[in-house]
Amino acid sequence: MKRILLIITTLLAAALVVSVRYSAIQRNEHRRLLTNQEALLSRNHEYRVRDSLNAISVGILSMRADELRRGFDGLSGLVRDMDVKLKRVESLSQASIEGRYEVKAAVRDTVVIVAREMPASAQAVHFSDPHMELQGFILDSVFHGSILTRDTLTQVVHRIPRRFLFIKWGTKELRQEIVNSNPHSRITYSRIIRIDK
Repeated sequence: MKRILLIITTLLAAALVVSVRYSAIQRNEHRRLLTNQEALLSRNHEYRVRDSLNAISVGILSMRADELRRGFDGLSGLVRDMDVKLKRVESLSQASIEGRYEVKAAVRDTVVIVAREMPASAQAVHFSDPHMELQGFILDSVFHGSILTRDTLTQVVHRIPRRFLFIKWGTKELRQEIVNSNPHSRITYSRIIRIDK
């Protein structure tokens, strides 16, 4: 009788340990899904730094590697193309930038020799600033040239602590801050995905 009671007690203790562990896993999964939902539903916060640099603040999604493979096949394929194993990735970040330029450049006359025959007249165009360079010429009312733009994205991933009154503790959420250095461009899209192990 004592032996049966000991076996039943051991089985109940094992079942209790398993159920507590399963409950903790489900609680963490529920918390992860809630933060993902909040990140997807919240609006991106656009602001300016130093009155000329555009910045955006976005929430961070948290995914497992298998979720990334199913939902973002192109992104996981790009990671594979870079010869990086998906299980070693900590976070992925994407940002797209839209640039619109209004350029006023002086047009001057130059001579272009076409096929060693008679010279033709063309107008040369050149504009340059630290963020953009425009060079080319206008021949027969057609612009021939190139536009070179320069931009640098600075991305900072940081944690926001939980608060109770004036006490800060733990981590409430992770945020990504992005600043671009080109005052002519605007950040239109950004995504960062943290891979859970």
